[in-house]
Amino acid sequence: DETRDDSIFKAWSFAGALLIPPMRITPSEWAEENIAVTDGDRQGMIRFDRGFEYQVDIINTFFGPFEPGEYRRVGVCFKGAQSGVTTLCQIGLIAWTTHYKVSSFHLLPRECDAKDKAKNMSEMIEANPELANKFKKSQARIRKSKAGQTLRVPYSNSQSELKNWQGGIGVFDEVDDLERKDHDSVAMAKMRMGSYRRRVEIYIGTPTYPDYGIHQVWKDSDQRYYHIPCPICDADQVLSFEGNIEFDNSLETDEQKASSARFKCQECDQTWDHRL
Repeated sequence: DETRDDSIFKAWSFAGALLIPPMRITPSEWAEENIAVTDGDRQGMIRFDRGFEYQVDIINTFFGPFEPGEYRRVGVCFKGAQSGVTTLCQIGLIAWTTHYKVSSFHLLPRECDAKDKAKNMSEMIEANPELANKFKKSQARIRKSKAGQTLRVPYSNSQSELKNWQGGIGVFDEVDDLERKDHDSVAMAKMRMGSYRRRVEIYIGTPTYPDYGIHQVWKDSDQRYYHIPCPICDADQVLSFEGNIEFDNSLETDEQKASSARFKCQECDQTWDHRL
């Protein structure tokens, strides 16, 4: 029976995934060894120094190995443009697909978004011959590993995109835009994770309205804040526009005001910029 044999294969694959030991290194260290960025100002092998140190905690928290007794992980992160959080999530999906042998997905609002992010992910894979060798040549938005797992980039405004596949780890990107009037795309994608005893759900996006989308998901979480140490007095603080950003309001244009912006410590009252 072909169907039964396929089910047995999937069951053994899933059981085997549970026995795979954790990575010998952290996800951030794995990224620095395996991932090259091919566009933007950060081209070349990825590094988490020179202003990107904050990304280390994000990728290691979201994509580190399961703790004893942990079966479902839900991560939530507000993000702005060019913050690098989407790239971190793509790296994490590649790492889990290749190491833990778990099918994964990156859900985006529109087809154009999915094509763009799938292209970025494929470029990261192809830039490392050893990593590329772990995947078969397959469809642009569906990469299949030689071990049988899929790395999929679906979009939410098509119900057919959200049917007939499975994934144990998923990224829900721009959650506010994933909401559909005719179907619940988030719920449909989560149904694809139902056969996995252990699963990881990562929600990222820019908040638009209070108590909606990513803001509501964050309210349902344990609501952790990221603290930044002041480079002058070393005081930890949550960066906020109202509490930490200072600029010269006497300048004439918005561009001039923006160029004068500096971080301001809530403790020592000193200012600095990202180069300090």
